Amino acid sequence: MLDYEQLKLQNKPLSRTSECHCNINNFGHKLFDICKKKLNVYIANSRLGSDIGIGRTTCKNVSVIDYLLLSSELFSLVDEIEILDFVPLFCDVHNAIHIVFNSVLSHNEITHDTSQNSTLIKWNDNNRNEFVNTFHKSQDQLINIMNDLENIYTRDTCTQQDIDNVTREINELFQNTAKTTLSKPHYKSRKKPNSKPWYTNKCLSSRKKFHKARKRYNIHKNEVTRKQLLETSKSYKMVTNQVYKNYQFDFEQKLRNKSKKTRERVWENFK
Repeated sequence: MLDYEQLKLQNKPLSRTSECHCNINNFGHKLFDICKKKLNVYIANSRLGSDIGIGRTTCKNVSVIDYLLLSSELFSLVDEIEILDFVPLFCDVHNAIHIVFNSVLSHNEITHDTSQNSTLIKWNDNNRNEFVNTFHKSQDQLINIMNDLENIYTRDTCTQQDIDNVTREINELFQNTAKTTLSKPHYKSRKKPNSKPWYTNKCLSSRKKFHKARKRYNIHKNEVTRKQLLETSKSYKMVTNQVYKNYQFDFEQKLRNKSKKTRERVWENFK
């Protein structure tokens, strides 16, 4: 069976449609060459989701230069693809592409971490001998693990459940030994360092207004909510740009004033 026949079996159109009426340039020909001859992938635009049979433009409402490329096997895993309306906050000229993939895992196969805090036990080389001795003293657990491994080895078949059980027992043995012999667990801090000291409450307030407008537009897509979304996105961008410029200006002034007094203290700002 030829690869493109996989698309026919999935009732996916072989021919593409597009709102773009521009002439194909050299980059377009190179893209087709990569898809057909090298990677054996297909352009999903106009073949899936709400864009099927449309091929909506993705740049300045004129051309299509943003693509989703998929192999024939991956077409069945895409639940949704949509070319979103242009939002200047996200990009200067490009439309965002919304894609939803369908997971091949069932709900029962997905495990969730129910612990409130993720802990990290730090290795202490001074307790190395104590760790080894405590590990060797866990005779009951070691015997159970060895018996399970022996049973798997003597059987003709080995299931995924058998491997998971043995792996869990080994993991528990190491964790219990570490909790007993090593230093107390250190909780990972969830606080993120302030990488943007210039980001003020004014920026945060403008950002909240933008997200509220975006949520309203996602629920009720009409010209009014779209206009509000564009206005809040432009406002947020203007606010952040102005605040950042003011921060840069104040910082430069601070350096100039200090440099007049003493040059050595200037470098304190870069430590």
